Amino acid sequence: MGPTIPVHGLPHSFTSLYRLFLRTSSAAVLHHRMATRYVRPLWKPTFREAANVIRRLQVPTLRSSEKAQLERWLCLWELSMDRTISLLSTSAQSRGLPHKLTRNLSFLHFGFKKYQENTRYGPTQPWNPRQQEYKPVRQARPSQIKAEIFDGQSWGALEETARMAEGKGRLTLGRMEFRLRKA
Repeated sequence: MGPTIPVHGLPHSFTSLYRLFLRTSSAAVLHHRMATRYVRPLWKPTFREAANVIRRLQVPTLRSSEKAQLERWLCLWELSMDRTISLLSTSAQSRGLPHKLTRNLSFLHFGFKKYQENTRYGPTQPWNPRQQEYKPVRQARPSQIKAEIFDGQSWGALEETARMAEGKGRLTLGRMEFRLRKA
């Protein structure tokens, strides 16, 4: 008899790994609330993707070639998550390079979130009820347009550098995703 699968469809080993990741990521940033808030979402898409693969593996009508490919992917994912948790654990215990990396990932995610909000919604300012006069929005200068293009391209280059580091270290540094605000 194989391992029992709970009601939500994910094996206990996966949920245990996710809980271990949550504790380790919090410890990696010294349980700082805002840093934890910006570090954890980096790995949510990775865990979501792995959960989807696990659910697809549970389908009984899956072809054997596809099942072998998904199991190989899951095995590589588990190895990379082991190394990632090891990195986060080392970050919690020492103030060396792993800690600086984790701290900078938190800062990067915060900066990326602010960058995305400003490009999508514009800079937010509190409403002033006493301000009577409407001021039309000024046209952007060419230098501002060039700076915005450079900002967008630099995020792409930074992501590419992170992917190369992931490939070399065989771990995962997370993914930045942007979610629209709820109205």
